Amino acid sequence: MHHFIPKIISRAAIVSLFALAGCQTPNLTPFATTSITVTAGINEGGDHVIELISRQPGYTADGAKIDPGSPDHPAVALAAEWQKRRAAADAICTYSGALVAIGEASAHRQANAEALYDSVKALAEKVPGVGVGVSAAGNLVVGTLNGFVEVKAWRDMESAVQGANPAVQAIASFLKTDMASLARAHEAFYRDKLLRASNDERFATLVALEARLRKSQDTAREAVSANPGDVSAGNELLRLSGLLEGVLRDLTPRRQEIAGFQDAIRDVERFYTAAIAAIDAWSVAHADLAKGFAAKRTPNLALLTVRAAELNALIEDFKKSE
Repeated sequence: MHHFIPKIISRAAIVSLFALAGCQTPNLTPFATTSITVTAGINEGGDHVIELISRQPGYTADGAKIDPGSPDHPAVALAAEWQKRRAAADAICTYSGALVAIGEASAHRQANAEALYDSVKALAEKVPGVGVGVSAAGNLVVGTLNGFVEVKAWRDMESAVQGANPAVQAIASFLKTDMASLARAHEAFYRDKLLRASNDERFATLVALEARLRKSQDTAREAVSANPGDVSAGNELLRLSGLLEGVLRDLTPRRQEIAGFQDAIRDVERFYTAAIAAIDAWSVAHADLAKGFAAKRTPNLALLTVRAAELNALIEDFKKSE
């Protein structure tokens, strides 16, 4: 469970730190555009995972079935938790867009300072377990359970991005850990169903019966092969084949159900692995953006672009498998 850090902040104090002097900036639009693609992929993928969970029955701790649509269904709590991470992804998008707006502006710097203030504050506040505050020196402070990062006063766009980068890295790192925790919660839903299906008494009986029938069938097949003219041996093989067919009619759907749970666990793992990798790539791109100001160059977005493409491909796979 996350422990939230108190969020005590003065708008006037922080906005005063964002007074931006005009300066030449690199093109920030590609960074924002790719960030939008990544966050849209994270949101769509997470929504899909929740939707699939909500369609299936759940179970209480004592094994009672919970029908889809019930307010007690596990999907309700999981969806509420996912909405918090969705808001965090939206805040990443907002922050990236705010950088572009401020970088392109040559006037109304105070208004743009407020926009950047709001986006940084929102980015910190929307990640569960992260808080914002003001230090004794009047600087912006971002805190996680791993510690605090103090952002020095921002005199211009270059120092703004470079000063914000340590906080962005701390937020991204915490969000990746948080996403991994949420992934385990989503996987647990399917692992519980997998365990129940695999340990079902009827399933175990059918598996054992199938094994015995196949062994007997092999013996009968050998008898027919040794004496093709033996009618009784041929009849016995037919009888065993019929019995096996009946068992498989009951057993095969159960195996398919188990395979479906295993596939669902893999899909959840694939999505969260891709989402965490995308967040990591975003933080790497932001760090390069901070360095890029000194050279007046656009940040290297190669990794972020690849991660965005991977997310989109994964979501397309999800849609095709429905």
